[in-house]
Amino acid sequence: MTGPIVEVIERYADLMGENWPLMAGLFAGTVLVGLLWRIWASRSESPPPGRSVWLGRAMMALFLAAGIWLALEQASVVDDAFISFRYARNLVDGHGLVFNPGERVEGYTNFLWTAVIAALIALIPLDAPWISLVLTMACFAANVLVVYRIGRFLAGERQVRAYVPLAAALCAVQLSFCSFATTGMETMAASLLVNLGALFLVTRDDARGAALSGAMFILATLTRPDHALFYAAAGAVILVRNAGSALDEVRNGLGPAWRAGGARIAAYAAPFSVYLVYMGWKLVYYGSVLPNTFFAKAVYRSYFSQGALYAATFYLGSNFWVVTLLAVLWIAIPSQGGQEKSFKGFAAIAFVLVNAYVLWVGGDFMYGRFFVCLIPILLLGAEGLVYALAAEPRIRRARIPAWTSLAAAGLLAASAHGTRFVEPYQPLWHIHDQGGHSRVVWKNPPEIRHNYFKVGNLLGRVFADRGITPTLATWTVGMIGYYSRLPLIDCHGLNDPVIARKPIGDRNFPGHEKSADIHFLMRRGAHFVQGEHQPERYADIVKLEFRPPIEPWQIVTYDRRLMHEVAEKVPEVAFVDFEEYLDRYIFRLQDKDRSEVRKDLDWFRRYYFKRNEDPERLAVLESFAFEQTP
Repeated sequence: MTGPIVEVIERYADLMGENWPLMAGLFAGTVLVGLLWRIWASRSESPPPGRSVWLGRAMMALFLAAGIWLALEQASVVDDAFISFRYARNLVDGHGLVFNPGERVEGYTNFLWTAVIAALIALIPLDAPWISLVLTMACFAANVLVVYRIGRFLAGERQVRAYVPLAAALCAVQLSFCSFATTGMETMAASLLVNLGALFLVTRDDARGAALSGAMFILATLTRPDHALFYAAAGAVILVRNAGSALDEVRNGLGPAWRAGGARIAAYAAPFSVYLVYMGWKLVYYGSVLPNTFFAKAVYRSYFSQGALYAATFYLGSNFWVVTLLAVLWIAIPSQGGQEKSFKGFAAIAFVLVNAYVLWVGGDFMYGRFFVCLIPILLLGAEGLVYALAAEPRIRRARIPAWTSLAAAGLLAASAHGTRFVEPYQPLWHIHDQGGHSRVVWKNPPEIRHNYFKVGNLLGRVFADRGITPTLATWTVGMIGYYSRLPLIDCHGLNDPVIARKPIGDRNFPGHEKSADIHFLMRRGAHFVQGEHQPERYADIVKLEFRPPIEPWQIVTYDRRLMHEVAEKVPEVAFVDFEEYLDRYIFRLQDKDRSEVRKDLDWFRRYYFKRNEDPERLAVLESFAFEQTP
């Protein structure tokens, strides 16, 4: 692990050498604006709430518009999003929440997002990628506004006279955050639900607020199971905040204080019943409460070395080590109000849990994705430090000058630039950057600038549109699965319980470490496989050639009924007619070595004879190979 971590640090130093002038400019500009703002606010004879609110909202609108522009500039729908689209489409078409009709396997990890996409497909005459783009952009905008609302509330607890929405503004333009303002994935929706849970946690101190907070965190957990970490973090805060008074009142009789404290705890826990119902449904429908992806991605095994790399690339590449330092300092400062204290507790617990989880599972192959939900929380903490340094009298008595708040704001602004630590299409340390990956061409339906978009559409056009349904085996199931509309086996095991439960060998890209070999695909009944996996000896026999040309595909098992249909109806596909090949092989049989024929026969059985009744040809081959009399 030491070697790669050193490489990460060296890369960060190189990028800082290129980017420090811009970061220095952001720092100086923010300090200057802060000074002017402070002078303006101090010269007002009375607090200027109207003007400061108007200016803060104007700033918020400006940065939100900039964030939307940045998101649209790199708008994309990544391959993994199409897995959910296919589940949603099958649900709408009456096949159930399945990837392949008739196969109940939970190969997704975003139930609520998939269900919402399905509902919108049923209601709106738009393609799933279009729906997901609009939805993720809406979640991005709402997310920024919710962060603004939380930040303004926390600033109010410190009686800040002129609130500048630093956290919300930086959320809007932070590279790692706005990269997921599209992608078609559930990431931004899950972050929005987490922030809504935090909003109700800190802005309301009653049973209804606790219920709303718990409901938002449960919905976030239904969107991504690992977001149960945020439900646990907020639950710990609710419990600590209310358990003491409740227990005191239990000893002295069930008075109003107990009823208030107990009601808040019960109200927060109540939405968990929805999750229990969901788990019961999964047990009945899929036969397991754990998704197949839990096994395919080996969440049960630690991958600390990759987790440390994943965390290092994010915290350095996004400059979030600066934000985290500021947020930790804010958590250490005594709180002004009970609600601010609650948010600090929530932020601290969530930070520890999320980072521990990332270290355990090895993070993700997508740069920064597992930290997206933590970004607003840390930015709010860093913003809190800026206002604490400006307004906290105990800090002043500690001889920390008030101008330090401007320095903290400058550091926060300088961190917003970040770097393109991992370039699209150039993975480093088993990590991809999805920003700008799979770009969208704004059409209806949208066109995706990705090879698998072309492959999926070609397969759908030449096979599915003609009523031909070969079973495909691929290593990337999203776009190929959605656009081909064909039965499909994911060779990494997302939709196959057998592959998913295979042991892991050498570790590499998290979630992509298990794979099916050609023998398994033959037993599984696959017809065609993406890539070259058959023995090299038979490469020319099994080759599929498409027009227009695409990446290599091979025949896994030769189904003569299917291949006759392909030969008759699909002029865009060329292949070796294996029956003709066998006849030529048998014609020259006497010139062949018997040991070589035995090797060939072993492969012929798996490739052809186990799927097709052909006793005459098989008898001739066996007779020669084993010196039997016909």
